[in-house]
Amino acid sequence: MIIVQLREAVIAALQKALPGVHVAAHGGTFDEAELKNWAVRSPALIVSVSDIGDFNFFGRTLQGEAGVGIALVTAAGKKGQSPDAVALTLLPSVLRLIAGQRWNIEGTAGPPAQLRAQNLYSGALGASHAALWGISFRQAVEIGAGLLTAEELAEFLADEFLSVHLVQAAQDGAVLTDDTFNVRTGEPEPE
Repeated sequence: MIIVQLREAVIAALQKALPGVHVAAHGGTFDEAELKNWAVRSPALIVSVSDIGDFNFFGRTLQGEAGVGIALVTAAGKKGQSPDAVALTLLPSVLRLIAGQRWNIEGTAGPPAQLRAQNLYSGALGASHAALWGISFRQAVEIGAGLLTAEELAEFLADEFLSVHLVQAAQDGAVLTDDTFNVRTGEPEPE
């Protein structure tokens, strides 16, 4: 839970500080085709958690560092600014927001560390009239913070993974079934 909360807190802080920028969560790396889709929503900040490591015990608390990545994707500005000029205009605001941030969530320790930004320009990216900067930092987190109890874990798994929604139609288009079923029992779930 703490890792999800951290990503959500980063997104919320960016959305609040940069209201004209599209900010979204992402599962990780993306390809050139997906990058072009983000450039259409320019400027965009795409937030993901890249890794968790450097585990240590502090007393009875397990602490680690979560790697957070933010892709800054820009296209040409409305006033004729080049994609890289748009990125370079936004970049200081993003870095300033992250530096010293505490995220206001229980389970983080200290401000972000190893904050860096890297220009990820390539010829192919330039040909698609977009700019890409990778922003990364490490955030100390208490791994035990936000752990689910056994009951909460069972409920989460049941809600998320043990049911399937099925819509089945006859050849004439009439709906035969439109229900959610329990994967284990095959029985319809109550609505």
